[in-house]
Amino acid sequence: WGHFQRHVVAPRATTQDSMNLCFQGLEVELAERYTNMTKIMFLAFWYCSIFPQALFLAAVALLVNYYTDRFSLMRTWKRAPHVSTEISTYSRHFFFSSSCIFLAGMSSFYWSAFPFDNICEADDLSLPETLEGTYTATISNRFNTEFTEKEIALKANSTVYVFCEQDYILGSLGTSYPFFPREWTTGEQRWIAYLFAWTSVAVMALIGGKFLLSFLGWIRSSFAGANTHEGVGDDQGVNFHDVRNITGYIPQVRSKIFSYPLIACKCDKIGQQLFDW
Repeated sequence: WGHFQRHVVAPRATTQDSMNLCFQGLEVELAERYTNMTKIMFLAFWYCSIFPQALFLAAVALLVNYYTDRFSLMRTWKRAPHVSTEISTYSRHFFFSSSCIFLAGMSSFYWSAFPFDNICEADDLSLPETLEGTYTATISNRFNTEFTEKEIALKANSTVYVFCEQDYILGSLGTSYPFFPREWTTGEQRWIAYLFAWTSVAVMALIGGKFLLSFLGWIRSSFAGANTHEGVGDDQGVNFHDVRNITGYIPQVRSKIFSYPLIACKCDKIGQQLFDW
């Protein structure tokens, strides 16, 4: 739509101001772009243990987002307001770290609860004689459009299955963490389930310790920040008003009718260099 406005609508505008409006571009928030990136990573981390292809799909999605955002930043989006590095810092230290916690926890859960059918083999039970015989089962496809019949023979040596709770989180037994393997896991799955369980505990302890240290550092800086402040860099001998990139906070209202924002204060004594447009 932005390219259509610039190449089709703008040349046919009747006034200079209306033509300028066609070149403004779309408004974009940097926080929304970080949210979109974090959402893709979080979704891939959640399901990657049972669907490893999710990591490759997430990599492709992030690559596409990178090139589309770079193109839009240079040619489509409206110039964004000046922001500091707090958004990227918070996203890197907290949201990405939280995603790693869910990666470790959900990987341990999926490996210990698989195959999620709530059915376990009962080695100490045998098939009752009253159930022995041949039965006909009707099997349908996923759309219930085709049906096939299959004969099932139950014998005295047939394997008996019983119900067992395989949901550690929403099951009737309540939440149980760490997700250690239970009676239905055997062989390599049991060993891997133990490995993931203890690994998830270690990851959560490390990231939890990181969050705790950050919180304690924030409290310390809040009470002792005035006495422990240290300057960064050297005095360059340049006055504040001589810096070209310095802008001031000017109350203003954005409008779709005017190409420039409407000033919402008296600006007789405000220097023109403090306006960011």
